[in-house]
Amino acid sequence: MIKQMNVEEIYNHLKSEPESLFLPDCDDALIGIVEVSRDGGELDVACYDFDKLVEHFSREFSVDNEPHNDPYEMALEWVDYNIVGAYHGCHTPVIAYLNEEGVYEW
Repeated sequence: MIKQMNVEEIYNHLKSEPESLFLPDCDDALIGIVEVSRDGGELDVACYDFDKLVEHFSREFSVDNEPHNDPYEMALEWVDYNIVGAYHGCHTPVIAYLNEEGVYEW
């Protein structure tokens, strides 16, 4: 279950986990924390909204973009490959998806 919090609350909560990982400059997509079972223990990790990450990188990719490249498609592929597909140890953030009922799933 995702514990939704504001960014300041998330950082305050996770400061007790010194190895917590955050995506640089992506606080606009940071939505809460998730308790996960990894490496034989329970720990809290940061949780990001997939669609908000795509929006974030779409804005970044639209700057100095080639006319034939779609920034949204580039961002979608980049987030899927470089963030969703990445694992950096037990403190790797969780990426959540908003379902049709408006509930986050991961």
